[in-house]
Amino acid sequence: MSATDCEQQGTGWGILEDLPGDPMIWVLIFSELAAFGLFLGAFVIARALHPAVFAAGQASLDAQLAGINTIVLVTSGWAAARGAAAARAGESRRARGWLFGAMALGVVFIAVKLFEYAGEIALGNGLETSPFFTLYFLLTGFHLLHVGLGIVILAVVSRGARRGGRRDRNGFLAHGRPALDRHVSHHLSGAPVIPDRLDITWIVLIGLALATILVPPLVSRALFANALLLTFAALKGRRIVLDFLDLRSAPALWRGIVSAWVFIVVLFAWLASAVVALI
Repeated sequence: MSATDCEQQGTGWGILEDLPGDPMIWVLIFSELAAFGLFLGAFVIARALHPAVFAAGQASLDAQLAGINTIVLVTSGWAAARGAAAARAGESRRARGWLFGAMALGVVFIAVKLFEYAGEIALGNGLETSPFFTLYFLLTGFHLLHVGLGIVILAVVSRGARRGGRRDRNGFLAHGRPALDRHVSHHLSGAPVIPDRLDITWIVLIGLALATILVPPLVSRALFANALLLTFAALKGRRIVLDFLDLRSAPALWRGIVSAWVFIVVLFAWLASAVVALI
């Protein structure tokens, strides 16, 4: 029995078999959700312990560059999801175009972030400047490395889409694995990401990103502003996982677990900010 036949039988992954695409990709996604949640938790706790230091550090950051990069990254994710949808429809050339666009936007994100880092370093802010900048560079640097890794994965995926277009019209599944490597049962892989829904999600995410930029100067009450910003962050995170990563086609249990984790992290962050405001 070949490795392909073993994978088709769905052995060895347990409940992860219910997820769309390659279970190993979901192991990576879930581990990163946990890691980012822990990083953000550490950031929130440190902010509660050093509110003045963190307020000064945040004030020195360029909110406009952060807003631009958020829009760039959201658009990159949208392009990658459109590429996956095109590939599953057998349109390998269109899929490669969308994936190359996603990679290009990823490069733009990295360039903008490095420019932002250069500005902070020029101002004398580095890893050892304060607890805020220590966590800021570690957290955003961790994210930056993952964006770079994502570009590499998309490059591999685009090659798989090209080969799949020649050999198999269904040769590309969610998250970039050729069907010759792994097949997903029809009731899951047959629920493709709908382009119209992807477009709506992209518009919603851009709106939330713009609202995030507008909240600080328009909302004077810090506690209320933090609640709005964290709510926007939770909505963006949940929508990205559901639609761009196609978790919407997975069983309700998985959607509930991921949604609960996102909102728990956000609620913890808001409670910490509330404690800081009340002290």
